[in-house]
Amino acid sequence: MFLLGLHLHPIHDPEFFAFWHTLLDFRRLQNELEVQIDLQWIWGELQGKFPPGPLWVFFHGCLRIHWSWNGELGLLEDRIGFFSIWRISLKELEFRAVYAWQRMIGTIGQQRRGFAGLATAGAHLSQGTHLQLTDLQRGLLRTAHVGTFFTQDGLKYSTPDGSEVCVHCGAPDSIDHRIWRCPTFQSVRENLSDCRPPACDSLPDCTRLHGWIQTPAEYLPFLQRLHNLPDLSHQLDSPAPGVTLDLFTDGSCMFPQIPKLRVAAWAVVQGHSGERGTRVECLAGGPLHGLWQTSGRAEIVAVLAAVRLGVRSGRRTRIWSDCANVVNRLRLLLDDPQGARPNAHDADLWDLLAIELRREHHITVHKVAAHVDERVYGPVEEWARRFNDMADQYAKSFNLQRTDEFWQSWNLLRDQMQQAEAVGQYVLQLHCLIGEEAIRLHKGSPTQQVGTSSEARISLEQCVRVPSGPLLSDDLKGLLGREQVRRLWAWLQEVRNGHVWGSWVSMAQLYVDYQLTFGKVGPHFHSDRRQWSDPNEPGLARLKGYEFPQQLKWFGRALRLLLQSHAAQQNGHQIFRLQRPSSAVLSHWSQCIHIAWSPARRDAVDMWFQQHLPGGSTRRRAHGLACLPAAGSDPAFAVRLVEDPQRSLSQWWRSP
Repeated sequence: MFLLGLHLHPIHDPEFFAFWHTLLDFRRLQNELEVQIDLQWIWGELQGKFPPGPLWVFFHGCLRIHWSWNGELGLLEDRIGFFSIWRISLKELEFRAVYAWQRMIGTIGQQRRGFAGLATAGAHLSQGTHLQLTDLQRGLLRTAHVGTFFTQDGLKYSTPDGSEVCVHCGAPDSIDHRIWRCPTFQSVRENLSDCRPPACDSLPDCTRLHGWIQTPAEYLPFLQRLHNLPDLSHQLDSPAPGVTLDLFTDGSCMFPQIPKLRVAAWAVVQGHSGERGTRVECLAGGPLHGLWQTSGRAEIVAVLAAVRLGVRSGRRTRIWSDCANVVNRLRLLLDDPQGARPNAHDADLWDLLAIELRREHHITVHKVAAHVDERVYGPVEEWARRFNDMADQYAKSFNLQRTDEFWQSWNLLRDQMQQAEAVGQYVLQLHCLIGEEAIRLHKGSPTQQVGTSSEARISLEQCVRVPSGPLLSDDLKGLLGREQVRRLWAWLQEVRNGHVWGSWVSMAQLYVDYQLTFGKVGPHFHSDRRQWSDPNEPGLARLKGYEFPQQLKWFGRALRLLLQSHAAQQNGHQIFRLQRPSSAVLSHWSQCIHIAWSPARRDAVDMWFQQHLPGGSTRRRAHGLACLPAAGSDPAFAVRLVEDPQRSLSQWWRSP
């Protein structure tokens, strides 16, 4: 039950698989109104006695995961609120079903000894997906999760002597003793002591003994706030008079890499030509309603509002969007306004669009060049891009224009998630490392490190080690220049935070951190002369004009030279790797380095990227980096550095 329903995605559980496909079949084959009439008849005439059949299977599965039926509203109700399985997106339905199923399993499982608090555990936080684990460590974590990590107090019933003393120290054995008190593994705990969060002293049994991390307390109230957001696609302002109506649509999403925190919004802007070409009118917009907050759904809602505006106006309407998927799908609907398959992604929104397009209209749809596309082919494209950028700005502003209560809840959830992640990193690492050490002792191998391989986890001890002190390579000083080496050296020692776990950080994040700290660009490399120079020196200001990607390439090269000069390869693990970085804004694959980076610096850098990147984030490609400006010294960023428990950077690198 724990393995299939909590440790793995519940779709691996045959019971959940059957229930989930029952929901899919009802969405595909049953009519919502007919089901409501049948349920009203069963509750009225049959007094709740269901006859055998599909409706009984459906309703029995709903009751099992504590979904109740509200006869007056004709809706199901869960812990989040009322909903209809036909009128929400497939992703939201899956989220609600998984959330309810895992809570049901946790409620049943917490009755077992040692699993108290399992009902409020977060399965995703407990998987260690944010850690680099070996196959052996994943197996040890699975053993701890499902309760098959047996110590002598459990093995005594299957041993001839019935002993329940610890085989390592002779004290009474238990999981609590083995993980938290056995002196044999004290060295493992001491190695992790710097990363032990204060909250570890009051953890529930399911966390301390089995590694199930608690869901933040604010998570459910935040979901309820998202659920209660109104649908604003009906609230439309009257467009300005004219023969043709040009409507520009866009969606925006904040923190797309963090599903629990991401929020989206949309906007519709009317475009003008001629004398009113600079006039901006936002006709509709607002936060995206529903639990599934993505930029894709925000784009569709914006187009839906634009279609409603065009149909109501009765005028010739041109809808402009920079989302190719939305444009292509809308063109198909214009040719044949048939609804989407019931179980297709975002079918609820496409069905509403199909209903609107069955009415009389004069609508066409056009593709606008994306924000990151610098190619402009003519005055029409330039005009369209200008209004498309305005729609994007309005969408971003609507995302921020929320109530104070909403942002208080969001900030509280963010803080609680950071605490839960810190606890999870410590507890999960502790379980894995002690399990590895126990296996090593059992095999009698005093020197072999268990679980090391080419794909082994890079732990805190294997992060970039920046040696303390002013010792710098003379050869490196001559190559890069004394001041540049001193600046990079001091910045590296300030960046690394020994109180947090390592994560994969992109070179782009580190370069912006460097610029925000000093207000200076990085080193410049003359490829023809094979020589490094400092663009910040007098007379070399022209070198600052290179685009961000080129400056980033040189900065990464200089940083690699500095680290390699101090043997920054730990235990055979390469600290550089091509992957997605740990960021709420950057989601493209890039060159990353594994380093214990301060969360305050990470948040400040992410905020800078969100303010300056077209669209507020990067996706699969990093085209948006080409138009980034230089990041000057930020006083607010300096305040965050002072707040960190480290020395002031300016006091260090200027000291002799």
